[in-house]
Parts: sequence; structure tokens; C-alpha cells
Amino acid sequence: MLTRTLDLPTPLVLTPSRSLDGILARLCRDHPHLPGTIEELEADLAARDATPATFPPPGKRQQALALYGRGWLALLVPAPDARGYQVRTVTPLRFDDHHRLARGCLLLRPTAWTVRDTPPAHADTHWDRLTAEWDLLRKEIATKGHTAPDGREARHLDLLTKAVDTEHELQRERAAAARPFTYRDVLPTAHRATYTFVLHGRRFPAEDEVLRIGGEPALRGQVLSVDQRGARLTLALDRPVDWQHLPKQGELQRVENTTVHARRTDALTALRDGHTRNPHLLPILAGTRAPRPGAGTEPRRALRGQRNPRTQHDTSVLDQWQQAALHTALATQDLTAIIGPPGTGKTTVITELARASAGSGQRVLLTAHSNTAVDNVLTRLPADLVTLRVGPEHRVDPAARHLLLDHRATDLRQGILDRVGARLSAHTSGGPGADHWPKALYEAVGALETALGRERDARAALDEARRSVAGPAQLRLDRIAVRLSRTLDRRTRTADRLTKLTDLTNPTDLAEERPGWWRRRQLARAEKALTVYDEAIEQAERERRTAEDALDEATRDHPAVHEQRENVERAAREVTRWRKEAEYAEAPCRALLAPVGDAPEDLYEFARWTRTAHPLLAARRTVLAQWRDDVRAANGQLHAELVRYAHVVGATSSGSAGPALLTGVEFDLVVVDEAGQITTADALVPLVRAPRAVLVGDHRQLPPYADDETVSRVHAEHGPDAAELTVRSILELLQDHLPDTAVAHLRTQRRMPREIADFCSKAFYDGQLLTPAPPDPGSTSHPHHSANPRRPHTTPLEIPDWPTLTPLFRTPLALIDTCDLPPTDRAESGDPRSRVNRAEADLLAALARRCTADDEEWAVIVPYRAQAALIRNLLKDLPPGTGDIATVDSFQGGERDVILYGFTRSNPSGAVGFLDELRRANVAFTRARRRLILVGDFDTLTRATDEGFRDLARALREHTADVGELLPSRDLEARLGARTA
Repeated sequence: MLTRTLDLPTPLVLTPSRSLDGILARLCRDHPHLPGTIEELEADLAARDATPATFPPPGKRQQALALYGRGWLALLVPAPDARGYQVRTVTPLRFDDHHRLARGCLLLRPTAWTVRDTPPAHADTHWDRLTAEWDLLRKEIATKGHTAPDGREARHLDLLTKAVDTEHELQRERAAAARPFTYRDVLPTAHRATYTFVLHGRRFPAEDEVLRIGGEPALRGQVLSVDQRGARLTLALDRPVDWQHLPKQGELQRVENTTVHARRTDALTALRDGHTRNPHLLPILAGTRAPRPGAGTEPRRALRGQRNPRTQHDTSVLDQWQQAALHTALATQDLTAIIGPPGTGKTTVITELARASAGSGQRVLLTAHSNTAVDNVLTRLPADLVTLRVGPEHRVDPAARHLLLDHRATDLRQGILDRVGARLSAHTSGGPGADHWPKALYEAVGALETALGRERDARAALDEARRSVAGPAQLRLDRIAVRLSRTLDRRTRTADRLTKLTDLTNPTDLAEERPGWWRRRQLARAEKALTVYDEAIEQAERERRTAEDALDEATRDHPAVHEQRENVERAAREVTRWRKEAEYAEAPCRALLAPVGDAPEDLYEFARWTRTAHPLLAARRTVLAQWRDDVRAANGQLHAELVRYAHVVGATSSGSAGPALLTGVEFDLVVVDEAGQITTADALVPLVRAPRAVLVGDHRQLPPYADDETVSRVHAEHGPDAAELTVRSILELLQDHLPDTAVAHLRTQRRMPREIADFCSKAFYDGQLLTPAPPDPGSTSHPHHSANPRRPHTTPLEIPDWPTLTPLFRTPLALIDTCDLPPTDRAESGDPRSRVNRAEADLLAALARRCTADDEEWAVIVPYRAQAALIRNLLKDLPPGTGDIATVDSFQGGERDVILYGFTRSNPSGAVGFLDELRRANVAFTRARRRLILVGDFDTLTRATDEGFRDLARALREHTADVGELLPSRDLEARLGARTA
């Protein structure tokens, strides 16, 4: 830890803020070891030779100083006159406080620490000196152990920064130039801080845009959904606001998304300053060094198919590719990529990776491009792992909302309250008046001991009275008693000797090795002596009883003896009375004090134990009641504890930088799912937080979204390399130069039927995508299909159960060609960015109705939003939730039993627009679990001006003709009509 010691020539004066007394009182109540008054805080500071101090991190309050005490942190604000510091608040030390302190601090050594209501005139904060020394220390921290980026690394970092800043600047320009959206009403929703705004006019923002309520700079949020038909939008505000406090008419203004930009910038700053948990991250991203080979020391039981003892989950369900990917990921020292086409089990591998890592004591940060991907993994993790979901509630799948921090805190609070309530109930089990029983027991046992003493004294007085009047009778009784006592003592010693002789394993006898005859003689003598002693004792007992009778006869009528006998009887009655009282109080006392611990059985020992246990019970009861009340009101403290003990934290890549409670929390592993859809700038937000990272995705699906204007400006201002960072994912950029040891491939897909998968394998995955062979009756092993004959076959662990197809189509793959329609009927219309095709829309809507009638799960996906809107309008009479209608881009990551895909483009020139991005076709085709039905004008598609797309369309038509159904659109209409008839 770097430090700079400052010897200050004057005392530092502290003045309490108005709320400090209450803050310290609550602090001391919750944390008894921390200072409860400003005077105790002053004493703590005075007892130290030097006090650590830091300044807030960039972006926080700059005019403040943080002092670190024994378990606490005080925030000081310099007075405007620079004579003293006001103590604003005191908090327990948190993770981020320890982390910041460990990186470096100032050590303040004033001549004294003084608390005053008003600083004296000569006092000084030495603020300028402190800030100057802190700036020097920050420079030392930034350079310590950090090698400045070389030329290639620095250039890569500069290009990233320029691309991020240019995109943000463009957003700001658009927001400033955009006309506001006027609204005429605000309606509450079921979610907190989420409201529906009823708009004027027909202009609408896009989903995910950030809007601000006009005249209310602090009231801003993100658009969740837009209902164009009802002219409404739903806005999730950044913070909860009562409906009554919202203006019911006004404007919604576009603003730039400063949160995303700030998180990207923070990550880039950490990368530049060398403050990332992985010091090799920048060189790996820039391609100047490769990730270190995996250590190979992580749990190998995952590869042997054994059960993880923590999670009790059998990893033998993984196929050979998944096993290898899991091993590579577990062994990574820097960064590993897992590349898997659709349906190959990427989510399964991520789940096992998180399970195994968390089970071995590592803290895992799980991120993805979409909320759905995060939730899919988190909901599969075992309940014995503490899993947290970070993000806005409305974005989280209902099945994962119980993992949200607020929900977890509520559950934890209720669990604590239930347990505390049970303990408190046990500590008050005797009822409201139960506390009187210990006092009753104390009094009864005390009175019993007094009565026993009186009884002993009375019996002694009785013996003395008898002795004084009995004469020879008493002397005879005394002699008999002495003889009886001696005989009993001798008999005891002889019995002990006999026991030792009888014990054949006695070590002493074995050591002496005495012969058997000697042992037998000694045993006989001892047994004979016992017989003699028993007879003597019996005789002495008879003589004693005779002597006692004679003594009683001689003294019975003597007045002094008679008086003492009455005293003995009176004392005995008192003993009996108080013994019953003590025994009566003993039972409820034992029940009352049972929670304290095991109590002695003896009455007197129990009474003495009760004197300690009862105050302890009362103290515990007080603590439990106070704890119950505190837990009921606790929020932030429970949140902090949950974060502290979480095994897995899940968030989207941009959301992984918040909330504030996660600041400073260190992770051992970060997993970035959907890495093929995330730019490097967005991926850095989670990547800088852990020393090890695993990227998971498919770079042959759709890349990150980047609008043309952003790409054009970045290209124009900073060149093609910077523009590439906005359109290519981190996975696509890295996979070119990562060594084989840092990349694992998943090959076996179990989503699509073979007819669909074989084409996707050849068209998009170089023939490397394998599909399980259909079951062979009588065989227990079914080889996977492999398009590459040199690749070894594997045994599938699960064979998809493809259903019997309905009569409409005989195969899982069907292609409906609209080129049989007149050109004017099948032609597209609309502007270049908003194409529609009515003929295709009618066919897709008819197919969707047929799927609905057959009770099949379906989705219609098309390239253009306008086409999706047209189909949605054609099917508006279907019940909500019947099926899905979406664009290809928005449906990436989804899957359905039946996928209905329309190409939309139909024109004599062969123009296909952005369909020339073949990854869009890959996404569309690989969404189907049972059947893929394609609708398009293959006269246009197979004559496309783009060569890549033209080859794809021709290969698709040939493949469908071989293994599927190639159907003219009129034939489909006939089939649908026959079905309806």
C-alpha cells in the first residue's frame, strides 16, 4: 500500500453536523464496538500515531475527506472559511472502503484532534496541502506496478475511447435536436417507478430511448414499450416517484444515455491506468500477448462425471464438447472463449461453470447482452448458492425476480424475523409473569437452607440433652457407634482390595507376574474377611438399635429432652415445607431457562446456576427484541450483507457496473454470455472486475447493433479501425488471434431437426455442426451425424424427440415460393428502411392461424419492422399470447417449435438490402425446434445482386428440394383451403 505521511503544524478541528448525534447513536447501537459520540471519535483519533485519509473517487463529492478509524469511516467536509472540518456522517467500513484504502492513503499527523462547536480563529484545514499531496499519491498509485501501454495497446485503447466518445456525442446532438413528445395524461402501473404516458399526436420514441420529463431534470427514465395504436408509452424512471408528484400534462424530452457512457468510460479509464483485476486484459485485447495456458488444476470431477459435493449435480450429462469447454473455462488463468452455434448447450455449460466455480468458493459475475440470457442461467443454479440478480425489475423474467436484491433482502429479512421470533418465543415461553419463578426459587432455596441449618442445630441440641441425662445408656451407644464406624471402614478397604484382585487386566499385577496360586489365596482371604465384616456389621446394627431403644426409654419423659424433640420436629416440618416450595418453583424455572443451556440436575446447583442464567436470559431477550425491531427497519445493511456473501451476481453487461453496493466488490471470475453481440467497449464494463474471464457466444450470429450514422461518423473522424470496434463484437475480434488453448468449441446441437441443421451447418458453420442420429430400435448407442467424415462420431446423451408432423407438410423444412404469383402481386413496397410485402404477409398470417389451430408454439419473424407490424395487424384478432411476431434482430436468442420466416424482398433488380448480412439468415433459420417454413420470392432471391446471398438462396432451394418440400404459393393456398374446408 502506498502512503504519504503529512506532519501538520496545528490541530485539526472537527465540528459535528446537526444530524451527527443521531447517526452515531444508531451506529453504536448496531455496532457496539464503534464510537457512539463525537467525543469517543475524538479519543479514537487522538490514540493513533497517524490517521489514514483518502479523497472520494472521481465523480463523487470532491470537497470531502474520508478518515479511517478502527472499523469506521468518517466523511469530513471543509468549512468555507478553511478553519475546520464538519463531520457529516460516520459509517462502518465496507468493501469499497477497504479496497480504496489498500491502494493508497495519506497518513495525517496533526498536533492534535479537537472537537469544537466553532473552530478558533487560528485553526486551519491545510486543505491545499492535502489535495496537493493526494494528487502526487494518485500519480504514484497509477504508475505502481503498471507498465504503460505499448504503441499497439495505446492505439487500441485510443480507438476504443474515440469510438465511445463519438457515439455519445452523436446521441447528445440527436437529443438536443429532437422535438419533444407531448403527453396529456399519466397512468400508474403495477411496477414501482413505472408509469404510462398518454401521448398527443402520432410520433413515438423507440424502445430503450431515455426521456426526461420537461421541467424536471431529475425525472428521467427508459422507454419500456410503445403502444402506437393507443398512443401510449411506458417509462421506467430512474427512481421511485409518487404518482401525485408527476405533472399530468407536459413534454417528454429526449436525452442522451449518460449512464452507459459513464460506465464505458470508467472501464476504459481502469484499463488505461492499470486498475483492472486482470493486468493482462489490455495486451490480450490488443493482440500483443496471448492468454496464459490453463493451469488445469480446477475440479476435474466435472470431466469424470462425478458429483460436485457442494451442489450435488451430476456433470456426466454434458457431451464431450461441453465437458472439454467446461474444463478449459475452469482452468483459465486470463481469458477463454467458448464458441457454440445455436442449440449446442452454451447455457448448460455456463450454468455448470458458475456452479463449479461458486461451489469451490469463487465469486462469479455473470453477464450477458440480454436480460433473458442472464435469467436463463440464474434460474438453473442450485438454491444453496447465494445468487443475486442486479437490474430493473421490469426487465427481469418473473421466474428470476425472487433473485433481485430487493426481493432477496425481503426474504432474508423475513427469514431472520421468523427465526428471531421463534427464539424470542422460546425465551418468553413461560408467559408474561414467568420471570417471577427464578425469584421464587431463590427465596425457597434460601429458606430451605436456613431450615436445614435449624434442623441440624435442633438435632445437636437433642443429642446434648439426651447425653446430659442418659448416663451409661449414652456411653454404650457411643461405643457401639465407634465400633460400627471402624468396621465399615475396614470392610470398604477389603472390598476395594477384592476388586483389584478380581480385575485380571490390572497393569500392576501383570507387571509383577505373580503366579495364579498366590492370586487365588489372596482372593479367598479377602472374601473370608468380607464375610466376617458383614457379620460384625449386622451384629453392631442390632446392638445399636437396642441401645437406642434403651436410651429413648431412659430419656423419654425428661422435660429437657421432650422440649428438644419438639424443636427437631418443628424444624423438620419447616424443611419439608420449603423443599416443596423449591421443587414447585424448579419445574417452571427449568422450562423458562431451557434456551440458555444445560442446567444442573441437583436442586441447589440449579438454584446457583439460575442466578447467572436468568440475567443472561433477560439480556438475550432484550437483544433479540432489539434485533427484531432493527431487522424490520433494515434495508441498506441487509443489501450489503447479501452482496458480501453472494456466490453469483447476474446482470447485463452494461448493468454490471451497478448498483452502488457492487462498487469495490471483487469477483474471481466473470462470464460474458452472448459475447458475439457485445462490443469491446460494453464487454469491458464487466471484464475489468475479475482476474479471469470466459466469453461465450457465436460470432456467426448477428453482430452488435450500430446505426449507420454512428458508424459513418466514427469512420470519417477516426478511420476504419475505430469503426470496426462499433460493428464487430469482442468475440469476433478476439477469436482471430486467440490460441487454440484459449478457445473451446461446442459442436453438437439438439435443437433443430436434421433437415434444418444440415443446411445451417454447411451454410454457416463450415460443416462442423453435428446433429444426433435418430434412435435406432434395439440399439443403446446412436452416433452423431457429422458433415466432416474425418471427425470422430460421438454418442449423444439426449436425442430430441421430433414429433409427428401434421399433414400440411411432410418434412421439418418447407419453402413456399411466391414467384408463381404475378410480379405486381408479389412485389415489395415501402421505403428502403421500411419494406413490406402484402403477399408474403397474407401467407405468413394464414400459416400462423393454421399453427394456432394445431395448437403449435409458433413465431413469425421477418427482417423489417414494417412487415412485422403489417402481420401483427392481420393477426390482431388472435388471443394475446397466441404466438410471437418479431423482427429477426429482436428475436435473436429466442426459439419456438415452428418458425415462419418471410424474406420480404421481391423486385426485378434482385436488390436484397441488409439481407446481404448472412448472419441475419443464420439467426432466422436456427430458431426452429421442430419446423422451419420459409416464404419468399426465389426468383428475386436467387438472382440477388449480392453474390453471397445469391449463393445462399440457391443452395437453400436445392437443399429443400432434396430433403424438404418446395411448394408454390398457390399450392399452399390450396392446401390451406382444403384444410379449412
